[in-house]
Amino acid sequence: MIDEQKIYKLGSAKNKVIIPGDSSELPDDFFKVAVFIDNAYLIRLKNYLFKRKFKYSLKDFIFGIAKNNKLAIEKIFLYDAPPFQSEKPTEWENKKKEDYDKFADYFKKQGIVLREGRTQRLKIGDKFVYKQKGVDMLLGIDAVSVKYDFPVIKGVVL
Repeated sequence: MIDEQKIYKLGSAKNKVIIPGDSSELPDDFFKVAVFIDNAYLIRLKNYLFKRKFKYSLKDFIFGIAKNNKLAIEKIFLYDAPPFQSEKPTEWENKKKEDYDKFADYFKKQGIVLREGRTQRLKIGDKFVYKQKGVDMLLGIDAVSVKYDFPVIKGVVL
């Protein structure tokens, strides 16, 4: 009989995300999570979806999504790598580093944890190619250890 089945959410519910209930089998009002963002991937995704440049607040974007899905953000981690710096940095390298430092300070002031890998420069033919190294590994380590470092967090959002 349908009347005897437990219904977690009504089919007409606006919030379609199913969140596990607590031990009393009642749904949680808000699910405490840590958010992990790979900045290089986010930039590629933004450039793919939007052909023109626009400014937005990353923190407001994250909290907007969280609110719509009844998630309580406990911690935000942003993963990136500072620009490559040679032993004798060029003017261009110094400018890139200066811009990156402003970017890093901006997020740190907002309480976002910035985790940094490194940037590797490879010479392929007659061109230099730059690749991030260690960023994905940091993200993976943090995602696995978050339950020990922040016991109140019940989930991870990538």
